[in-house]
Order: sequence, then C-alpha cells, then structure tokens
Amino acid sequence: MDLTAQLPLMRHNQQQAERLFRDERVLLALGCRSLIAPLASLRPPEQIVGVATSEEAARTVVERARPDLVMVSDPLEEGCGFSLVTALKDRWPALRVLLLVMGRGRCHRLKRLLEAPLAGVAVVVDGRIGTGSEMAALHSLHVGAHFLDPT
Repeated sequence: MDLTAQLPLMRHNQQQAERLFRDERVLLALGCRSLIAPLASLRPPEQIVGVATSEEAARTVVERARPDLVMVSDPLEEGCGFSLVTALKDRWPALRVLLLVMGRGRCHRLKRLLEAPLAGVAVVVDGRIGTGSEMAALHSLHVGAHFLDPT
C-alpha cells in the first residue's frame, strides 16, 4: 500500500502529539523492537523514562519511574499487553495508556478489553496508524477519557 499521500497528515499529527504530551514522562512497552528506536527518537531523551519488551519488565519500570503515559503493544515478547494494561490500571488508576493492537487474532484479544473499558486507556489497531486514529486516541488520553479505534 502506498502511503506517500498520507505523509503530510502523519507529520502534522506528530507535531500535534508533541505539543499535547511535551511535559509527559513516557514508558514504551513494546513487543516489536523495530518500533522502539523510531518512537524513542521522536521524544526528547528526558521524556522516555523506560523501555520494556515484556509484561514483567514494564511493571518494574512503571513502579520505579512512575511515567505519566505508557505506550503498550499487544503482543509483547513475553506476556500480554492486555494483562499489562489491566494490571497497571488496577494499581495506578490515573495512569494513561495507549494500547497498540497488532497482528492476527486481535478481535479475540480486544474482546477482553471491551468487556470493561477503562478511563485513561486508548486502543488503536496497527492498520489504522497514520489515518488519524492515533491522534484521536491521544486527544482522548490528554483529557483522561478512553478511546477505542472504531475499526
């Protein structure tokens, strides 16, 4: 799929996201290592308080660093992004979480989250990145609401 025409919108959304979360401390909990470097490089170094690829490591970093926002993917290298989100929100209800749902079987995995939507949680499906869904999710998180990608 050629997304070249979407580049101006993607750049605009990135600038908006930077303004919305310029003072936030962020943890990246991603099972896809190829996403870590680009996402981390988009933020000033002092904003990224940790990076984890497993559920257990992410919990440890949140306990130690107390981020304002956690970007989580499902799946993780070890563990489950949905379980991580549930555990984090149980322990720190005010924590904001952006959950990126990736890969096959996502409908089955999403069903568990849909049973109890949590305030301060935004869910974006990987195929929707670059279409504006992630910006809508970030706006929702900024005001403490929840967001579920309409797809």
